[in-house]
Amino acid sequence: MAFRIALIGITVLLLASCAQVGTLSGGDEDVIAPRPIQMNPPQNTLNFSEKRISIEFDEYIQLANTQQSIFMVPADAQLETKLSKKTLEISWKEELQANTTYVIYLNSAIRDLTEGNDSLMTYVFSTGNEIDSLEYMTTVSNAFTGDPIKECLVGLFKNSSDKKPIYFSRTNASGKATMNNIKAGNYFVRAYKDEDRDLQVNLSEARAFRSEVLELDSSKIDSVPLQFYTPKNEKIGKLRFYAPGILSLSAGYPLTNTEFQLNGKTVESNRMRIVQPDSVLFFTETDTLTQVKLIANSTNRTDTVSMILSKKDKSIAPKLITVKKTPNYSPIDTLSFDYSDLITGLNPSKIQAVNLSDTSMIDLNSVTYTNNLIKVELPRTKKQDVVLTFQKGAFSSLNSSANDSVSFQLRLLDEKEYGTINLTLWESDSPLFVEILLGNNVVSKQSVVSNNSVTFPFLEPGEYRFRVTADANQNGLWDTGNDQIALQPEKIFLFSTKTKVRANWEVDVQLEPLNE
Repeated sequence: MAFRIALIGITVLLLASCAQVGTLSGGDEDVIAPRPIQMNPPQNTLNFSEKRISIEFDEYIQLANTQQSIFMVPADAQLETKLSKKTLEISWKEELQANTTYVIYLNSAIRDLTEGNDSLMTYVFSTGNEIDSLEYMTTVSNAFTGDPIKECLVGLFKNSSDKKPIYFSRTNASGKATMNNIKAGNYFVRAYKDEDRDLQVNLSEARAFRSEVLELDSSKIDSVPLQFYTPKNEKIGKLRFYAPGILSLSAGYPLTNTEFQLNGKTVESNRMRIVQPDSVLFFTETDTLTQVKLIANSTNRTDTVSMILSKKDKSIAPKLITVKKTPNYSPIDTLSFDYSDLITGLNPSKIQAVNLSDTSMIDLNSVTYTNNLIKVELPRTKKQDVVLTFQKGAFSSLNSSANDSVSFQLRLLDEKEYGTINLTLWESDSPLFVEILLGNNVVSKQSVVSNNSVTFPFLEPGEYRFRVTADANQNGLWDTGNDQIALQPEKIFLFSTKTKVRANWEVDVQLEPLNE
């Protein structure tokens, strides 16, 4: 009988936490970096009507990457730069808005000639009678891992449909961003990667957004980080070929209710296998096949994908591999093997299992196959190391009369080699599913159906962590957000404390989030 350790009432804290937000303007004074000694017009000029400014530095300088390191906020003008000895001139041709505060950022743009030291500087002016002084600070974190997102753009938008922000800043290494000299008003807040440096939010760029409108009438620090995610890719994927007879297709949308045509012929259900809702295998003869055209027809869309098969592709030897990544099998693990072709026949007499401890033969309970998957059942009454051999001719397939001989060394363990975690979670408005991780690998995942408790049996000894997802749509997956319909990514609770599992022991763990 298993021993039992009770870890009652342990509260495991979330990894993610709120942090102080830094400021983007000015920065610490660097006595080595070049410093401005004269600005014309002066800093904080009111009723500004010029189309140029000049800044004289205390030493000779050089410019670095001016198109991306010198910019105006709001971005109402295209800046041009001219350097003469110690003086930088910045000019523009556009008319600026009336009664607006502008900030010109010099972000690592100014460097001295000898040491290469740079700094962050700002030049502020207003086309009206006052300088706007409101400040907004926020943090951006990865919605899945909780890690800070650095070097992404955070912008304030006047309308939800706007592509380009009025005010913007970039996050630092801690995921913090600050915007200064903002005019009071209501704004939509978005963070995005801006890969093409055009300041616009593009459909494919990773992003985050604030659910509520930012009503800014005084300076504000947002305590809840923006949740950064990559928009779901709803495109059809590429075809992949596994010799001698499998085509693999994945997509960014479910393929379960899709009709497929391969080279003009409807694919029958016995010639395909749905591996995941978004992943399908197709089985076909390839001896005379050189071109493949696959059409996927679903209710709302039709996609076409093609590929060419070369002689080299088709000459690769077929493979039989274990589905399980490790050689250890618990009493509830099935011995499953994938073949790279559709299996059409099986000869169980040519499948042998040998006990390595005494070289005795082990009688098989059963051998079955479905599509390209073979399952073998062995007696599982004790711990034993086994060599399982598929002799030549153990099975035939669509493109091959017989398989080549192949062997696998497996370790069959009994229940005393494993531990159990009995997990209790908190009351939640959303359905939950919980994942148990060993290192960075998910070893088990279960939905919590009732009583806020779930049991994970047959865990190998080790130190385990937990990840819990608020599964709003109850699909057992973590879903990204959609800013077009104001849908945030599903919330993930990350727990830092590890739970140690020993062989032949049970552990009770209770999880409570820091801020549910």
